[in-house]
Amino acid sequence: MEFEKREEVWRSFLKTWPESRVLKMTLEEYVSTGDKETFTYWLETKTRCLGSIKGGSSEKFGIYKRADGNSLNNRAGFYNDPIYTWNLKYGPDSKSAFKSVKNNIISVIDAIKKGDLSSIEEIDLAPTLKWKIAFIYQDRNYPKILNIYKDTVLRRSVRDNSASFSKIYTELLRRKPADVSILRYGFDVWDGNKDASAEDILEFIRKMDIRELEDFSPARKQDLFYLTKWAFDNKLDIFSSSVEDEFKIGRWSSSNNEPQFLFKRVSYKKKSIKVDGEKFSLSLLNNFEHELQGFLERHSVSRAGYWPVDYIEEDSFNSEVEIVSDNELKGVDTLNSIFYGPPGTGKTFHTIEAAVKAAEPTFKWERRAELKQEFDRLVNERRIRFVTFHQSYGYEEFVEGLKAKTEDGTITYSVEPGVFRQMCSDAEQYQAESPAGQTYNFETCWQAFVEHLANEDFIEIPMAKTSFRVVDFNENRIFFEKSNGKTDHTLSINTLRAIFNGSRTYTTGLGVYYRPLVSFLRELGGTDEAPATKRKNFVLVIDEINRGNISKIFGELITLIELSKRKGQLEALELTLPYSGDCFSVPDNLYIIGTMNTADRSLTMIDTALRRRFEFIEMMPKPELLDSVVVKGVNLSKLLGTLNQRIEVLYDREHTLGHAFFMNVKKCLDESDYDAAFEELVHAFQNKIIPLLQEYFFDDWNKIRLVLGDNQKNESFQLILEKPVSNLSLLFGQDHNIDPYDEGVIQYHLRGGKEAVWREPMTYICMYSSTIPEQSHSESDNKLEE
Repeated sequence: MEFEKREEVWRSFLKTWPESRVLKMTLEEYVSTGDKETFTYWLETKTRCLGSIKGGSSEKFGIYKRADGNSLNNRAGFYNDPIYTWNLKYGPDSKSAFKSVKNNIISVIDAIKKGDLSSIEEIDLAPTLKWKIAFIYQDRNYPKILNIYKDTVLRRSVRDNSASFSKIYTELLRRKPADVSILRYGFDVWDGNKDASAEDILEFIRKMDIRELEDFSPARKQDLFYLTKWAFDNKLDIFSSSVEDEFKIGRWSSSNNEPQFLFKRVSYKKKSIKVDGEKFSLSLLNNFEHELQGFLERHSVSRAGYWPVDYIEEDSFNSEVEIVSDNELKGVDTLNSIFYGPPGTGKTFHTIEAAVKAAEPTFKWERRAELKQEFDRLVNERRIRFVTFHQSYGYEEFVEGLKAKTEDGTITYSVEPGVFRQMCSDAEQYQAESPAGQTYNFETCWQAFVEHLANEDFIEIPMAKTSFRVVDFNENRIFFEKSNGKTDHTLSINTLRAIFNGSRTYTTGLGVYYRPLVSFLRELGGTDEAPATKRKNFVLVIDEINRGNISKIFGELITLIELSKRKGQLEALELTLPYSGDCFSVPDNLYIIGTMNTADRSLTMIDTALRRRFEFIEMMPKPELLDSVVVKGVNLSKLLGTLNQRIEVLYDREHTLGHAFFMNVKKCLDESDYDAAFEELVHAFQNKIIPLLQEYFFDDWNKIRLVLGDNQKNESFQLILEKPVSNLSLLFGQDHNIDPYDEGVIQYHLRGGKEAVWREPMTYICMYSSTIPEQSHSESDNKLEE
């Protein structure tokens, strides 16, 4: 559902149930059977698109009306009269019980109007009920509540098993990007932290290739699932260990087919999961963040992480698919570009090409292997570097921040450059070409200065009419005294180096001290023989650029990345960094290439400042790349085109399916391996397409059936079976209250992976056609089964 329609549902609820009506609400208006206008029906069913509280029984409402007057709740703590069942804590009879429940609802509304989340914590109502009420009645212009009411999802989102709802909502709202609506943000958080489904867990066990995990408790499976998902999302590899009940997380070398860099060891038992010997909890992942960033910067890759099953599957390390055959790539003529589109459209694949093309514009290649070899060389030279944005990524990691150190029991803070500043510094050294010859070398001159200062209490630096004294220095700053006082002042060594090398100008303010100090250093250190310098381009690739808070990460530097404001351009700008005080600009030989998955966030939701400064290169599904690709009668171009047309109608074009899902099928067909090609088609649907559709449609199996065309097929070719549950009482007894409004409950069943329907060509042909097509290949291996 589009978010504009969700907003309309929100307005409709408030129009139907304003506060004034809640104050006068009767028991019959609160809860009933068969009445779709009651307060509880609106909360649970009509506003499900604002966050679901469906599930469990009607006990969460405090008092409810039974569909069957003879169906009694005989649980301790509950009481029944001929019509209603209620929790005895609310009162001895239905009238007094409802009065207590209504008063509590009114208290929730009053509290959220005041923004008092801690008071809501104390109100005696079921958590899902009271927090959804609070969400709906909050000030929509200044929201305090997110449209998520499930404790496991909320706590997973902040990686804290013990945090209260109010604390979690406050933290999540602090992280919310300013340009993202509360509803959109809520669903983004839900998508990233929702409980793993049974299908997710089974797929996880398969990928881990550890059958013993099937015997673990659901809670332990969930813990292992999210630990490994966290690793995989950060592009870490997971590989087995020689130690029993252990696996490792780190970086696997595809060239040597062996573990190359270890990040963490995970030991797992039925009752205990430990990471490097420490008991696992969600909060433990927070402790790893700084260590992880350093690891990823040292051992960056562009590919996704490997699972244990990848190491035993044939040719798993050469599974990248080639989508474009030529080596002329568009979109790298600009310094700032972003590849965007749905999953499977080749964004990462093209990023490798774009990065090489930007770093070495004259490089040509005939085969993909040659391109990859050049890419690896540039990565090793640190001319191409990768970073992944996420919600907690900030300015300190990207540009510069303070790092605490302990020396002799004393805590000191030093400024540590982030990946962006490091790349700017590296690029600056190769921004201009220079011939070999005599030149001043900063390191040589600085070393002479250090040796001179070691033998003196201070060094007097002459100025035009006066002087100043350098008295000390550390790894980042120089300490000096002016001639007319003893107050300590400081200069940045990085800025001094930049002015010395001619890459900075500083004519005002502290420039009066930098310039004479530069002259002194040159006179003290003399000249060196300098090699010729050739201009080189550098590339920073930002994966998932839309997942970061752009204003938080770039800060004031968002202006400096503009093409006209880059160092080397006529309108070049430089700013003073807040932590180090250094002057800073972005050189015009640093390319920034971003990728964004439109299934995660629409392009319309992207930070305006980012949109104005980047060229956006759309990468949409290309069914035409699959033209004439037919496997056992299944026309892949028609199949992909039809599926995407249905998705566009039911959702939008940004959530379509990419052609890359079927490129391995094409690869097998090119090699005339028709059985393997069909198995690749089955694999794509089982492990990629259907799980992705589950994510897109929030497990709405009816819509998934519509996308797959199951509603139009004979049952023998349906992948998802639909079955009405005719008699709930046989399953749950008389007092189930699961379907109090007699809407009918539908069960959906996804066919098991080994069932014959998956390997029946008509299953896929009927997704786009009701007739059996003529054979497109004469080979017997590629004919329809008779």
